[in-house]
Amino acid sequence: IIMSERDILESQLVHRNNDLDTLHEKIKTQQSDLRRGECKYQEHMAEIAHLSNGLKDLISEKEELAKRVQDCNELTKRCTALENDLVREKAKNKALVEELGRPINIHRWRYLENSDPRRYEMVKKVQKLQKRIIETVDKLAEKDQLIDEKEKFYIELKHAISRQPKIEEVKEHLEVHQSNLK
Repeated sequence: IIMSERDILESQLVHRNNDLDTLHEKIKTQQSDLRRGECKYQEHMAEIAHLSNGLKDLISEKEELAKRVQDCNELTKRCTALENDLVREKAKNKALVEELGRPINIHRWRYLENSDPRRYEMVKKVQKLQKRIIETVDKLAEKDQLIDEKEKFYIELKHAISRQPKIEEVKEHLEVHQSNLK
């Protein structure tokens, strides 16, 4: 009986050791799977962070491109407005060139030249005299300005001279210093 019990206990022990070995193998397998899962998890988290940064970059790039498109639209509008202005100015220029080609408003002095030459000569003399008067007035204004500048300079020099010591004071100081030196 003892032998049979011992055999039973031995078989149970062997059976339990086998179960224990199987459990240890399962634990090792589970731990290895867990480590692999953690590595995969870390890889996925890094990939998510990388994609998140890429998404932020793409969003900022999209906003910048939207601003550029808006600027481009504004520049297109401005270009169109400038082109319209250019067309208008070209039309004005063409009209002015045509008008210069055929004088419509001939000055009244020209009529006077043919109809009353003596009066025309008088008008020419008056115009020359007016030009001389204007030139003389300009020269006088320049001379007045020059006189004002000279007066200011004179006043500044007068101030500078008044601040300098008198000759008598300098002589007295020299005499005092000479007597001190002796």
